[in-house]
Formats: sequence, structure tokens, C-alpha cells
Amino acid sequence: MLYLFHYFLKKKHNQQRKNLGTNSMSIGLSSIIYMLSAVCFAKMASSDVCMKLGVRTCITVTFLTTALYCVLVPQCSSVYMIFVLQILPGMATGILFSYLTSEATQESKSTAMGFFQVVYALGMTLFPMICGNIVSHFSMLYAYLFLAVICLIAASISFIYCKFH
Repeated sequence: MLYLFHYFLKKKHNQQRKNLGTNSMSIGLSSIIYMLSAVCFAKMASSDVCMKLGVRTCITVTFLTTALYCVLVPQCSSVYMIFVLQILPGMATGILFSYLTSEATQESKSTAMGFFQVVYALGMTLFPMICGNIVSHFSMLYAYLFLAVICLIAASISFIYCKFH
């Protein structure tokens, strides 16, 4: 489910940085921190530490930390804090992409990958529309809280799914 709103989250996160008065160099640095943490955590997904923790634990904890990220970002008053927080979506991208793609393609590869791509495309269309409406009727804070709730739902579904598979 993280991939469903990844595009919106990134767009709104850039907006939050602009609201804090950052310049283009700060936005670029923030993106670099995100990408480096995504690469490092993707490597970590195949490490002994993650293997010992198990897929269920890693996926669930990653969704929970993404929910935490969604709660903390709109409350940031410092660009430097946002730099630190960029590690959390990087972790989500690195770990979740590895594990969820692996889980999705274990059974029937072509059907699962097609379904994965359809869900991803729907998410890139629907979540910006939903969150845009939330922002226009309420505020960006409520859009982030909506995304945090989605992450909590995703963590619960992942925990239950991995428990029975």
C-alpha cells in the first residue's frame, strides 16, 4: 500500500519543505538523503539481521515507521529535522519494495506482477486525488494523517497476511 501514495507523499513533502522556506539546494539534498537511505535499506533487506527478524516483522515495522513519518513531517519546523526524517521513507522504499515485490511474485509471476502494476497505477492516480481533496477542504496535516492511517492499515494487513502465509 505504500506504493499507492508514494507519489503524493513525495509531492506533498516537497511542498512542506517549500513552506519552511527551503531553497532548491536543500530540496536536492533532501532527495539525496532519501535515495541513499533507500539504497542502503534495500541492501539491508537481504542481510542476516532482516532474515532473522523475518519478512512479517520487517514489513510491519516499516509500515509503522512510515506512519510515524506521516505524523511527524507536517509538524516539522526545521529543514534539518526533515533531512533526518527522509531516512524513514528511504527505509520504506528500500525494504518494502524488496519484500513486497518478492511476496507478490512468489505464486504466479506474470499474474502477480500485472496485479502489482495495476494497483500501483491506481494508487498513483487515486491517492493524489483523495489527498488533494483533503488538503483543499481541510489542510495538509489531515492529508498526512490520512496517509498515516493508510500505513497503519497496511501494517495490520501485512501482519495478518504474513502470519497465515
